[in-house]
Amino acid sequence: MPLLSALLVAAQALTLPAPSSRVCTAIDVVDPVQERLSRKRVFSARETVDLELRARLHPRVSGDHLLRLKLYTPGGFLYQEMTVPFRPDSAKRRRGRAAGDETTQVVPVRASRAGRRFGQVTVRLPVAGSSITLGSLYGRWTAVPYLDDEAAPCGRSRRFVIRR
Repeated sequence: MPLLSALLVAAQALTLPAPSSRVCTAIDVVDPVQERLSRKRVFSARETVDLELRARLHPRVSGDHLLRLKLYTPGGFLYQEMTVPFRPDSAKRRRGRAAGDETTQVVPVRASRAGRRFGQVTVRLPVAGSSITLGSLYGRWTAVPYLDDEAAPCGRSRRFVIRR
């Protein structure tokens, strides 16, 4: 039985699609309370209330879009798909924004440390009191970004660890 489980996990890991383009340039995983970006991407469930998954977007993205983040458990199973509507920010769009549009993230284009410009969409992943801690889902997680209804990811997946 353990051999069958190992084969299923390996098969799911091999079937993650390759990125179709580099619209999503990176995903940063951050503990927003401590506002720290862990270089090792290892977070303690005892010390972490939520994690923020921050998808960086290429500045050429324009118009209204959906960012879909698929989260896979350490066992390789789909844990959750989170969808966030967003639009790149500009002075014209900000002035003309319709009332009742609070659910859409407005993504400002800003400079990174290397002087490159990018937008960022943030998705919150509850850790404390969630099924992650209640079900002891500790280990290496994978976040895969998708843009709109595309079948292939818009950028590289990001692996991170949630430990006890």
